[in-house]
Amino acid sequence: MTTHAAEAQPAVAPPRLAQTVHTVASVLPRTCGVRDFGVLLAAELREVGFDVEESWLPDDGRDPLHTLGVALQHFRVALRTPSDACVLWNYASYGYAFRGISFPGTLFGLLCRARGVPVITVLHELQPARRSSDLRVALHWATQRIALRAVLAGTSTPVVTMDRRADRLRQLGRADVRVVPVFSNIPVVAAAAPEVHERFTIGVLGFKSDNMRPEVLFGALQQLGWHDVRVSILGGPGPDSPAAGQWRDAAEAAGVGDLVHFSGILSADELSRRIQGCDVFAQMDALGASSRRGTIAAVLAHGRPMVTLDGPDRWNALAAADAVCTVPVDEVAFAEALDRLRRSPTELADLGARAASFYERCMRPEMAAQAVAGMVREQQTARLAGAGQVPVKWAGRFSRKLAPDSRASLRALRAKFRPADS
Repeated sequence: MTTHAAEAQPAVAPPRLAQTVHTVASVLPRTCGVRDFGVLLAAELREVGFDVEESWLPDDGRDPLHTLGVALQHFRVALRTPSDACVLWNYASYGYAFRGISFPGTLFGLLCRARGVPVITVLHELQPARRSSDLRVALHWATQRIALRAVLAGTSTPVVTMDRRADRLRQLGRADVRVVPVFSNIPVVAAAAPEVHERFTIGVLGFKSDNMRPEVLFGALQQLGWHDVRVSILGGPGPDSPAAGQWRDAAEAAGVGDLVHFSGILSADELSRRIQGCDVFAQMDALGASSRRGTIAAVLAHGRPMVTLDGPDRWNALAAADAVCTVPVDEVAFAEALDRLRRSPTELADLGARAASFYERCMRPEMAAQAVAGMVREQQTARLAGAGQVPVKWAGRFSRKLAPDSRASLRALRAKFRPADS
């Protein structure tokens, strides 16, 4: 009896889901929230069973040759990532630009998808918030806008950290966007004794944003006539920074300059101790308390009561849970909130307890890892089922431009980017 060749071949084992995730980002060489977020998320992904490789490529965007080199390093990562793995790309627009102008590193996702590697992109920063008549700012805005389209085209699943940005991506055609709130990158040091102050202490964590309104806080203190309190401004960018100068000027203008103290850069343990030593926190961002602010997550994680300004980025779930005290951008309203909390230790403690409870329910890093793990498995399952294999239009064009023979092209590019000592 004749046996057909197909019948003689051994049965092929069904493909299994890969458990490898490669997380990559261009990050600032100094303190960088994107890197801190990515490192903690990678650790949590390992806890749920993934093998995670990390590539953190430092670049401050000031040297065009270095920025170009970082872009080439991204391409090398894209070419070396196994085809059955998944890439977790932590993207922030400022990390992929020379002095604000987008560079080729934004094509990283397109190259990954051209090879059939799924890309989950956490978009920490999209592009400059507004247009400007200034030519340089307008150029930054235009190039970042183009870059965002390239990033989205190279993304299998987009992830943002607040609802307002999810709405923006839906307007750009990405109805599949997911929202994952940021978590605290400052571990709560329970064993450390909190810093104790003789005076009622108002803490400020994170004061660099362009949208900060320190004059509201200091105007409120002026109205209250409080000269027996302390305003403790914690962490970076430090007392000698331009941002610190703006806060000092606002305090001096309100006649409360002697109440302000800057801690400077602190270790994580010391920062945790200082946070626990504050009676209440003031969040002075006029955009509101959003789910993308790691500083807000840190205060909530430490169970500290917080008064926040209302704004367009307000996280409705946070406000609905009464986990923070939200007031309008108004000195009188802020003064009334501070006065009420100081007069009622019970209300102050209850607000802190609700803050800690909300963090545990909605913002723990384990929850972010579970969400991302689900996205990775979705992509891998779709790939095994035959879906998601065809790159998006831009990725296909980019792939065809590499060379007529894609395998030969990839080998050539690997050889070009491989260091001489490898």
